Amino acid sequence: MRKKRCLGVHYTDTQITAVIVEKEGVDIQIGPAVKVTHEGEWEEGDRIALIKELKEKINYAGGKQCPVMLSVGGRFYQSEEYESEFNDPRQFTQTLRYDVEEEYAIDADAMTLCYQHRSKTKEETGIDNSVTTELLVHSAAREKLQEILTLFEQEELDALVAEPDFVSWQHYLQNREELPKQQSVLLVACSIDAVYILILDQDHNPVLTRSFPYSKGEEVKIILPGELRRSLGVLPEEKQPKYLYYHSNRLNDSLIQMIAKENHLQAFNLRESDMTAACAAGVGLGSFEKQEQGDFRIDGMMCRTLVKAKERAWYGLSVAVSVFLLVCILVFQTQSSKYQTNEENAKQDMMKAWQMAFPEEGKKLPRDIRTIPRLVRNKLKNIRQNFSNANNARSMSNSASNTFWLLFEVLNKLGEDFDLRIDNLSMYAKGATFTGSVANMADLQKLREAVDGDDSQIKIASISIEKTGSGSSDDPTNRRTFTMQIEVQKIDAEEPRSRR
Repeated sequence: MRKKRCLGVHYTDTQITAVIVEKEGVDIQIGPAVKVTHEGEWEEGDRIALIKELKEKINYAGGKQCPVMLSVGGRFYQSEEYESEFNDPRQFTQTLRYDVEEEYAIDADAMTLCYQHRSKTKEETGIDNSVTTELLVHSAAREKLQEILTLFEQEELDALVAEPDFVSWQHYLQNREELPKQQSVLLVACSIDAVYILILDQDHNPVLTRSFPYSKGEEVKIILPGELRRSLGVLPEEKQPKYLYYHSNRLNDSLIQMIAKENHLQAFNLRESDMTAACAAGVGLGSFEKQEQGDFRIDGMMCRTLVKAKERAWYGLSVAVSVFLLVCILVFQTQSSKYQTNEENAKQDMMKAWQMAFPEEGKKLPRDIRTIPRLVRNKLKNIRQNFSNANNARSMSNSASNTFWLLFEVLNKLGEDFDLRIDNLSMYAKGATFTGSVANMADLQKLREAVDGDDSQIKIASISIEKTGSGSSDDPTNRRTFTMQIEVQKIDAEEPRSRR
């Protein structure tokens, strides 16, 4: 089974935490957290230096190059509750930007947005959830976020995903299965520069998310109790959690116990003491499990890795299409040359046939080969007319010309496409000797039926047949040759033969 692997990174301006996450089947391995921290005032180049330091530490720890997933610290984005009148994702996604801009008075074009589905009861809104969608919308300054992403790109740590750390945190909690099932839960944590409060409903969907900046550790003791009271105060009775879970790093156990007692909560610490390490692992776990992602990247901030991949794909496609068209052109040119050769050979054959059929006129070839069929038809028409006008019926009945006319009258019934070659034709008053060939026995039978037809004045006295060619099915020289003795039938004077 193929192993999946990624580098999860949690980013703040003063500290970056990275974790290697691996998954093989159902087995998940989370590596130790690698941290880099900046102290003192910021100077130009400090941020890129911090990312370089992180990359060096990852390489030192044996981390191989793998996809990067970024979890953005709470100071870079804001979270707002949003209720859409649509429940179709395509509809509320199309209207989300305009509604948020109008409701919260922000410049949506200057922000990048992502969202999560949140839990909210019918009793809270008085509206049936079946026709509305409750969302938690996260917004970040596009320019600032793009600056951070560009710094990672420059160090070949291009992040495929950039999501709020609240979302990454929830991915971690859902995958580690430390929270009690079918119970609403209150979670608190601290990063190096912010305090986090997260309330989940019985299905562990977000009900409330809040983060508050701080600068000194002692401020947590002041900020956290008051903000917890305000956060719990806005919830209805049925949404009040009974359990408090926390990451112990940067949180005093005595403070947690005091808060738990004050709010009638049972307090438990999570196995992972560091919230930023949990977020770094969570962003990787979320990508593996294809869980709902609030990803800033999908709002017109495609990562450079995917852009390059698309460019390579388009380049490969264009090359393939170009090669295909080139092959088509070569094939068409080859076939065109072949057809031109066949056309030229056919023209020469027709000219030779014209010279053989009309030796007197063959010296002067037609200007256009397409006029030959018309010239032949005209000559045949003239021959018929001459034979018809040369003699009357009485004088022709006992002449070779009459026999010739009778035979060609029969042959004319076979049509212009009939494949008949005349090798020798001897005419006399009472009959004729006719030697030639046809393509096959079927054509020979058609010729015999035409000569011996009920309306024919000539009949076959005898016929001899031979077969020519190799006999192979693809040999064009295969034909049936014949020698036919023809007799002219006598007619009574009172029943004159009609002529066409």
